[in-house]
Amino acid sequence: MTMIASLPAVEARSTIAIRRFVASDIPDVARLHARVWPNQTPLHLYDDYFRRVFLEHPLRDDGLGALVSEDTQGRVTGFIGVVPRRVAIGHRSYRGAVSSNFIVNPGGEAAFVAIHLLRAFHSGPQDVSIADEATDSARALWEALGGSTLHLLSMYWTRMLRPARYAASFLCARPRWSVLARVATPAAYATDALLATAPGTPFHQRPPSTAVEPLTASMVVARYAEFCPPAAVRVQHDPRSFDWLLERTAQVSVDREPLAGVVTRGGRVRGWYIAAIDHDGHCDVVQLTAARNAARDVIDQLFHHAWRRGALAVTGRIDPRFTQALSDTCCLFHRRGPWMLLKTARPEIQRAFDSGQACFARIDGEWALRLSVPRPGGGVS
Repeated sequence: MTMIASLPAVEARSTIAIRRFVASDIPDVARLHARVWPNQTPLHLYDDYFRRVFLEHPLRDDGLGALVSEDTQGRVTGFIGVVPRRVAIGHRSYRGAVSSNFIVNPGGEAAFVAIHLLRAFHSGPQDVSIADEATDSARALWEALGGSTLHLLSMYWTRMLRPARYAASFLCARPRWSVLARVATPAAYATDALLATAPGTPFHQRPPSTAVEPLTASMVVARYAEFCPPAAVRVQHDPRSFDWLLERTAQVSVDREPLAGVVTRGGRVRGWYIAAIDHDGHCDVVQLTAARNAARDVIDQLFHHAWRRGALAVTGRIDPRFTQALSDTCCLFHRRGPWMLLKTARPEIQRAFDSGQACFARIDGEWALRLSVPRPGGGVS
């Protein structure tokens, strides 16, 4: 969508209405979602998804909620999911909102609908609006409406654990090379096994010097603030809301079991990690937390745990606090995938995000609000 150039032309039009999303809208929004983003989800499964994520989530706020747009005939033409978040800097709390599943009906009025729908979201009672899985089109629209792109926090890192099979998985996803990938797979297994046992290679696996313990929502909520710098923006959760996020993470994990652990040394908590491994062996880190000077301890334990669970590679979003430790463990840094966007009238929040002083993990944003698509033969992806 060419948003910026068309903005003045669509401003004066007033043929749509914006209102709160309600349960009776689910069938219309489900059909719109399936049209814009075709997938294998039967329409009846959308009902559970939209209810749980946008109507029944544990952080419900009477002043904040998902929005729909209607045309003059009452037909739903757009949707933007909205989930509240409480954020803080030091002892000061703010009202935040995360958007997700921003969709509009394709056609000649798509830009017009999108502008009014996003503007209605930005005009809500929240102190800060966040989208962290935005497309290029959504980014252009946010910037046209006064939002900003967080370039540093839109960077990602990847650590290969089984490089030969990881390369083969890319070939398998490309029809022209899929036959070659299948032929090469036995050799890839052997190569990765050799690399894992060969000292001196970046892929050598040895047990970490730290211990790992089970992670609970109550522990994360109680201790999160002490692991964030004083000037950083951080999300405030309660045990119930964080349990909900852990459940969402489990839904997209193999065997519905997230990869999570609290890293300890000498009985002291050094940090923790939460991730999900999909059926293709790709591990997504959704929260990584470490005490000062303990990043390497937590990262080493994360990589070894993911390797034991069969992951081919681990990917996460940049947190400037851990960049050196990630570099030291031979991670690749890249700008590939979604954008993180922000709109706020609070300069202290803008400064914190712009400077990278943000304890805002993927589990806090859109990642946990994704639709889990059923895989052939069962399971979700």
